[in-house]
Amino acid sequence: MSITWSLNPVDFLSAWGGAGNRPLFLLTGASGVGKTTWCMLLAREAAAIGRQVSGVCSPAVFENGDKIAIDLLNLNNSERRRLARRRPPVLEDGAEATLHWQFDEQVLRWGNSLLLRKTHDIFLLDELGPLEFERRQGLMNAFEVLDGNRFNMACVVVRPSLLMEAQDRWPAARLLDIGEVRA
Repeated sequence: MSITWSLNPVDFLSAWGGAGNRPLFLLTGASGVGKTTWCMLLAREAAAIGRQVSGVCSPAVFENGDKIAIDLLNLNNSERRRLARRRPPVLEDGAEATLHWQFDEQVLRWGNSLLLRKTHDIFLLDELGPLEFERRQGLMNAFEVLDGNRFNMACVVVRPSLLMEAQDRWPAARLLDIGEVRA
């Protein structure tokens, strides 16, 4: 059974305290509520107290108030690459895409390579989405990390529409359902 937490990242780190047997948290919430911001704040706060943070976040890129792209941010060193752009009307053969986004295959390979560490202290992943759960593409190395418990603590963003599938795969995972993040 999942436990629902509603904590800001600083309180979450204090409450978790590093104790436990490799907990996996599924972070969920409505679109635009601040899941990526929450993960980036958690990474910053964990690093500030000397914890090793690894994984990736997917911050949106806006232009004139419109979301035009998604980047992939390496939480270990802050390197950032363009992961996806708005999907064009016609895709190239073999292109990885969802309803709204076309993904850069080289950046996906780079992202997957970042996840190949043998073990992670605090593993953050924003996000496992339709590309991974429905199409079995994208950041698939994350499943190896999570299924193999290769972390001391993991927090993975999963949108509400895919939450049941994630909970079926990881029944011991704890649920973090967040509201709007206030930094």
